[in-house]
Amino acid sequence: MKVEKYVFGNREVFAIELYNIYKYKDYIYGKIFYWIQGIKLGKNEECIISDAVHSLKWMIFDNGNRSHGLFYTLNKEKVFFLLKWKSIF
Repeated sequence: MKVEKYVFGNREVFAIELYNIYKYKDYIYGKIFYWIQGIKLGKNEECIISDAVHSLKWMIFDNGNRSHGLFYTLNKEKVFFLLKWKSIF
């Protein structure tokens, strides 16, 4: 299998890196990594890239506005639960 690699952005600021992209039915598969200030984040395992790309819309829309008033009123266990298991938006 030919390794394809795409990088969008500047790794020293913010970038998205995609590997081994292929389509199966309505989904796009491959590996995705995020670069933030020169640090590579992500797992080296295949995932459904189309789901990750879909969520970028909200990351971009909410750029620079990452606080949520509700979190400041909750204990850390409840915040973790909401972030991991529930959508509060």
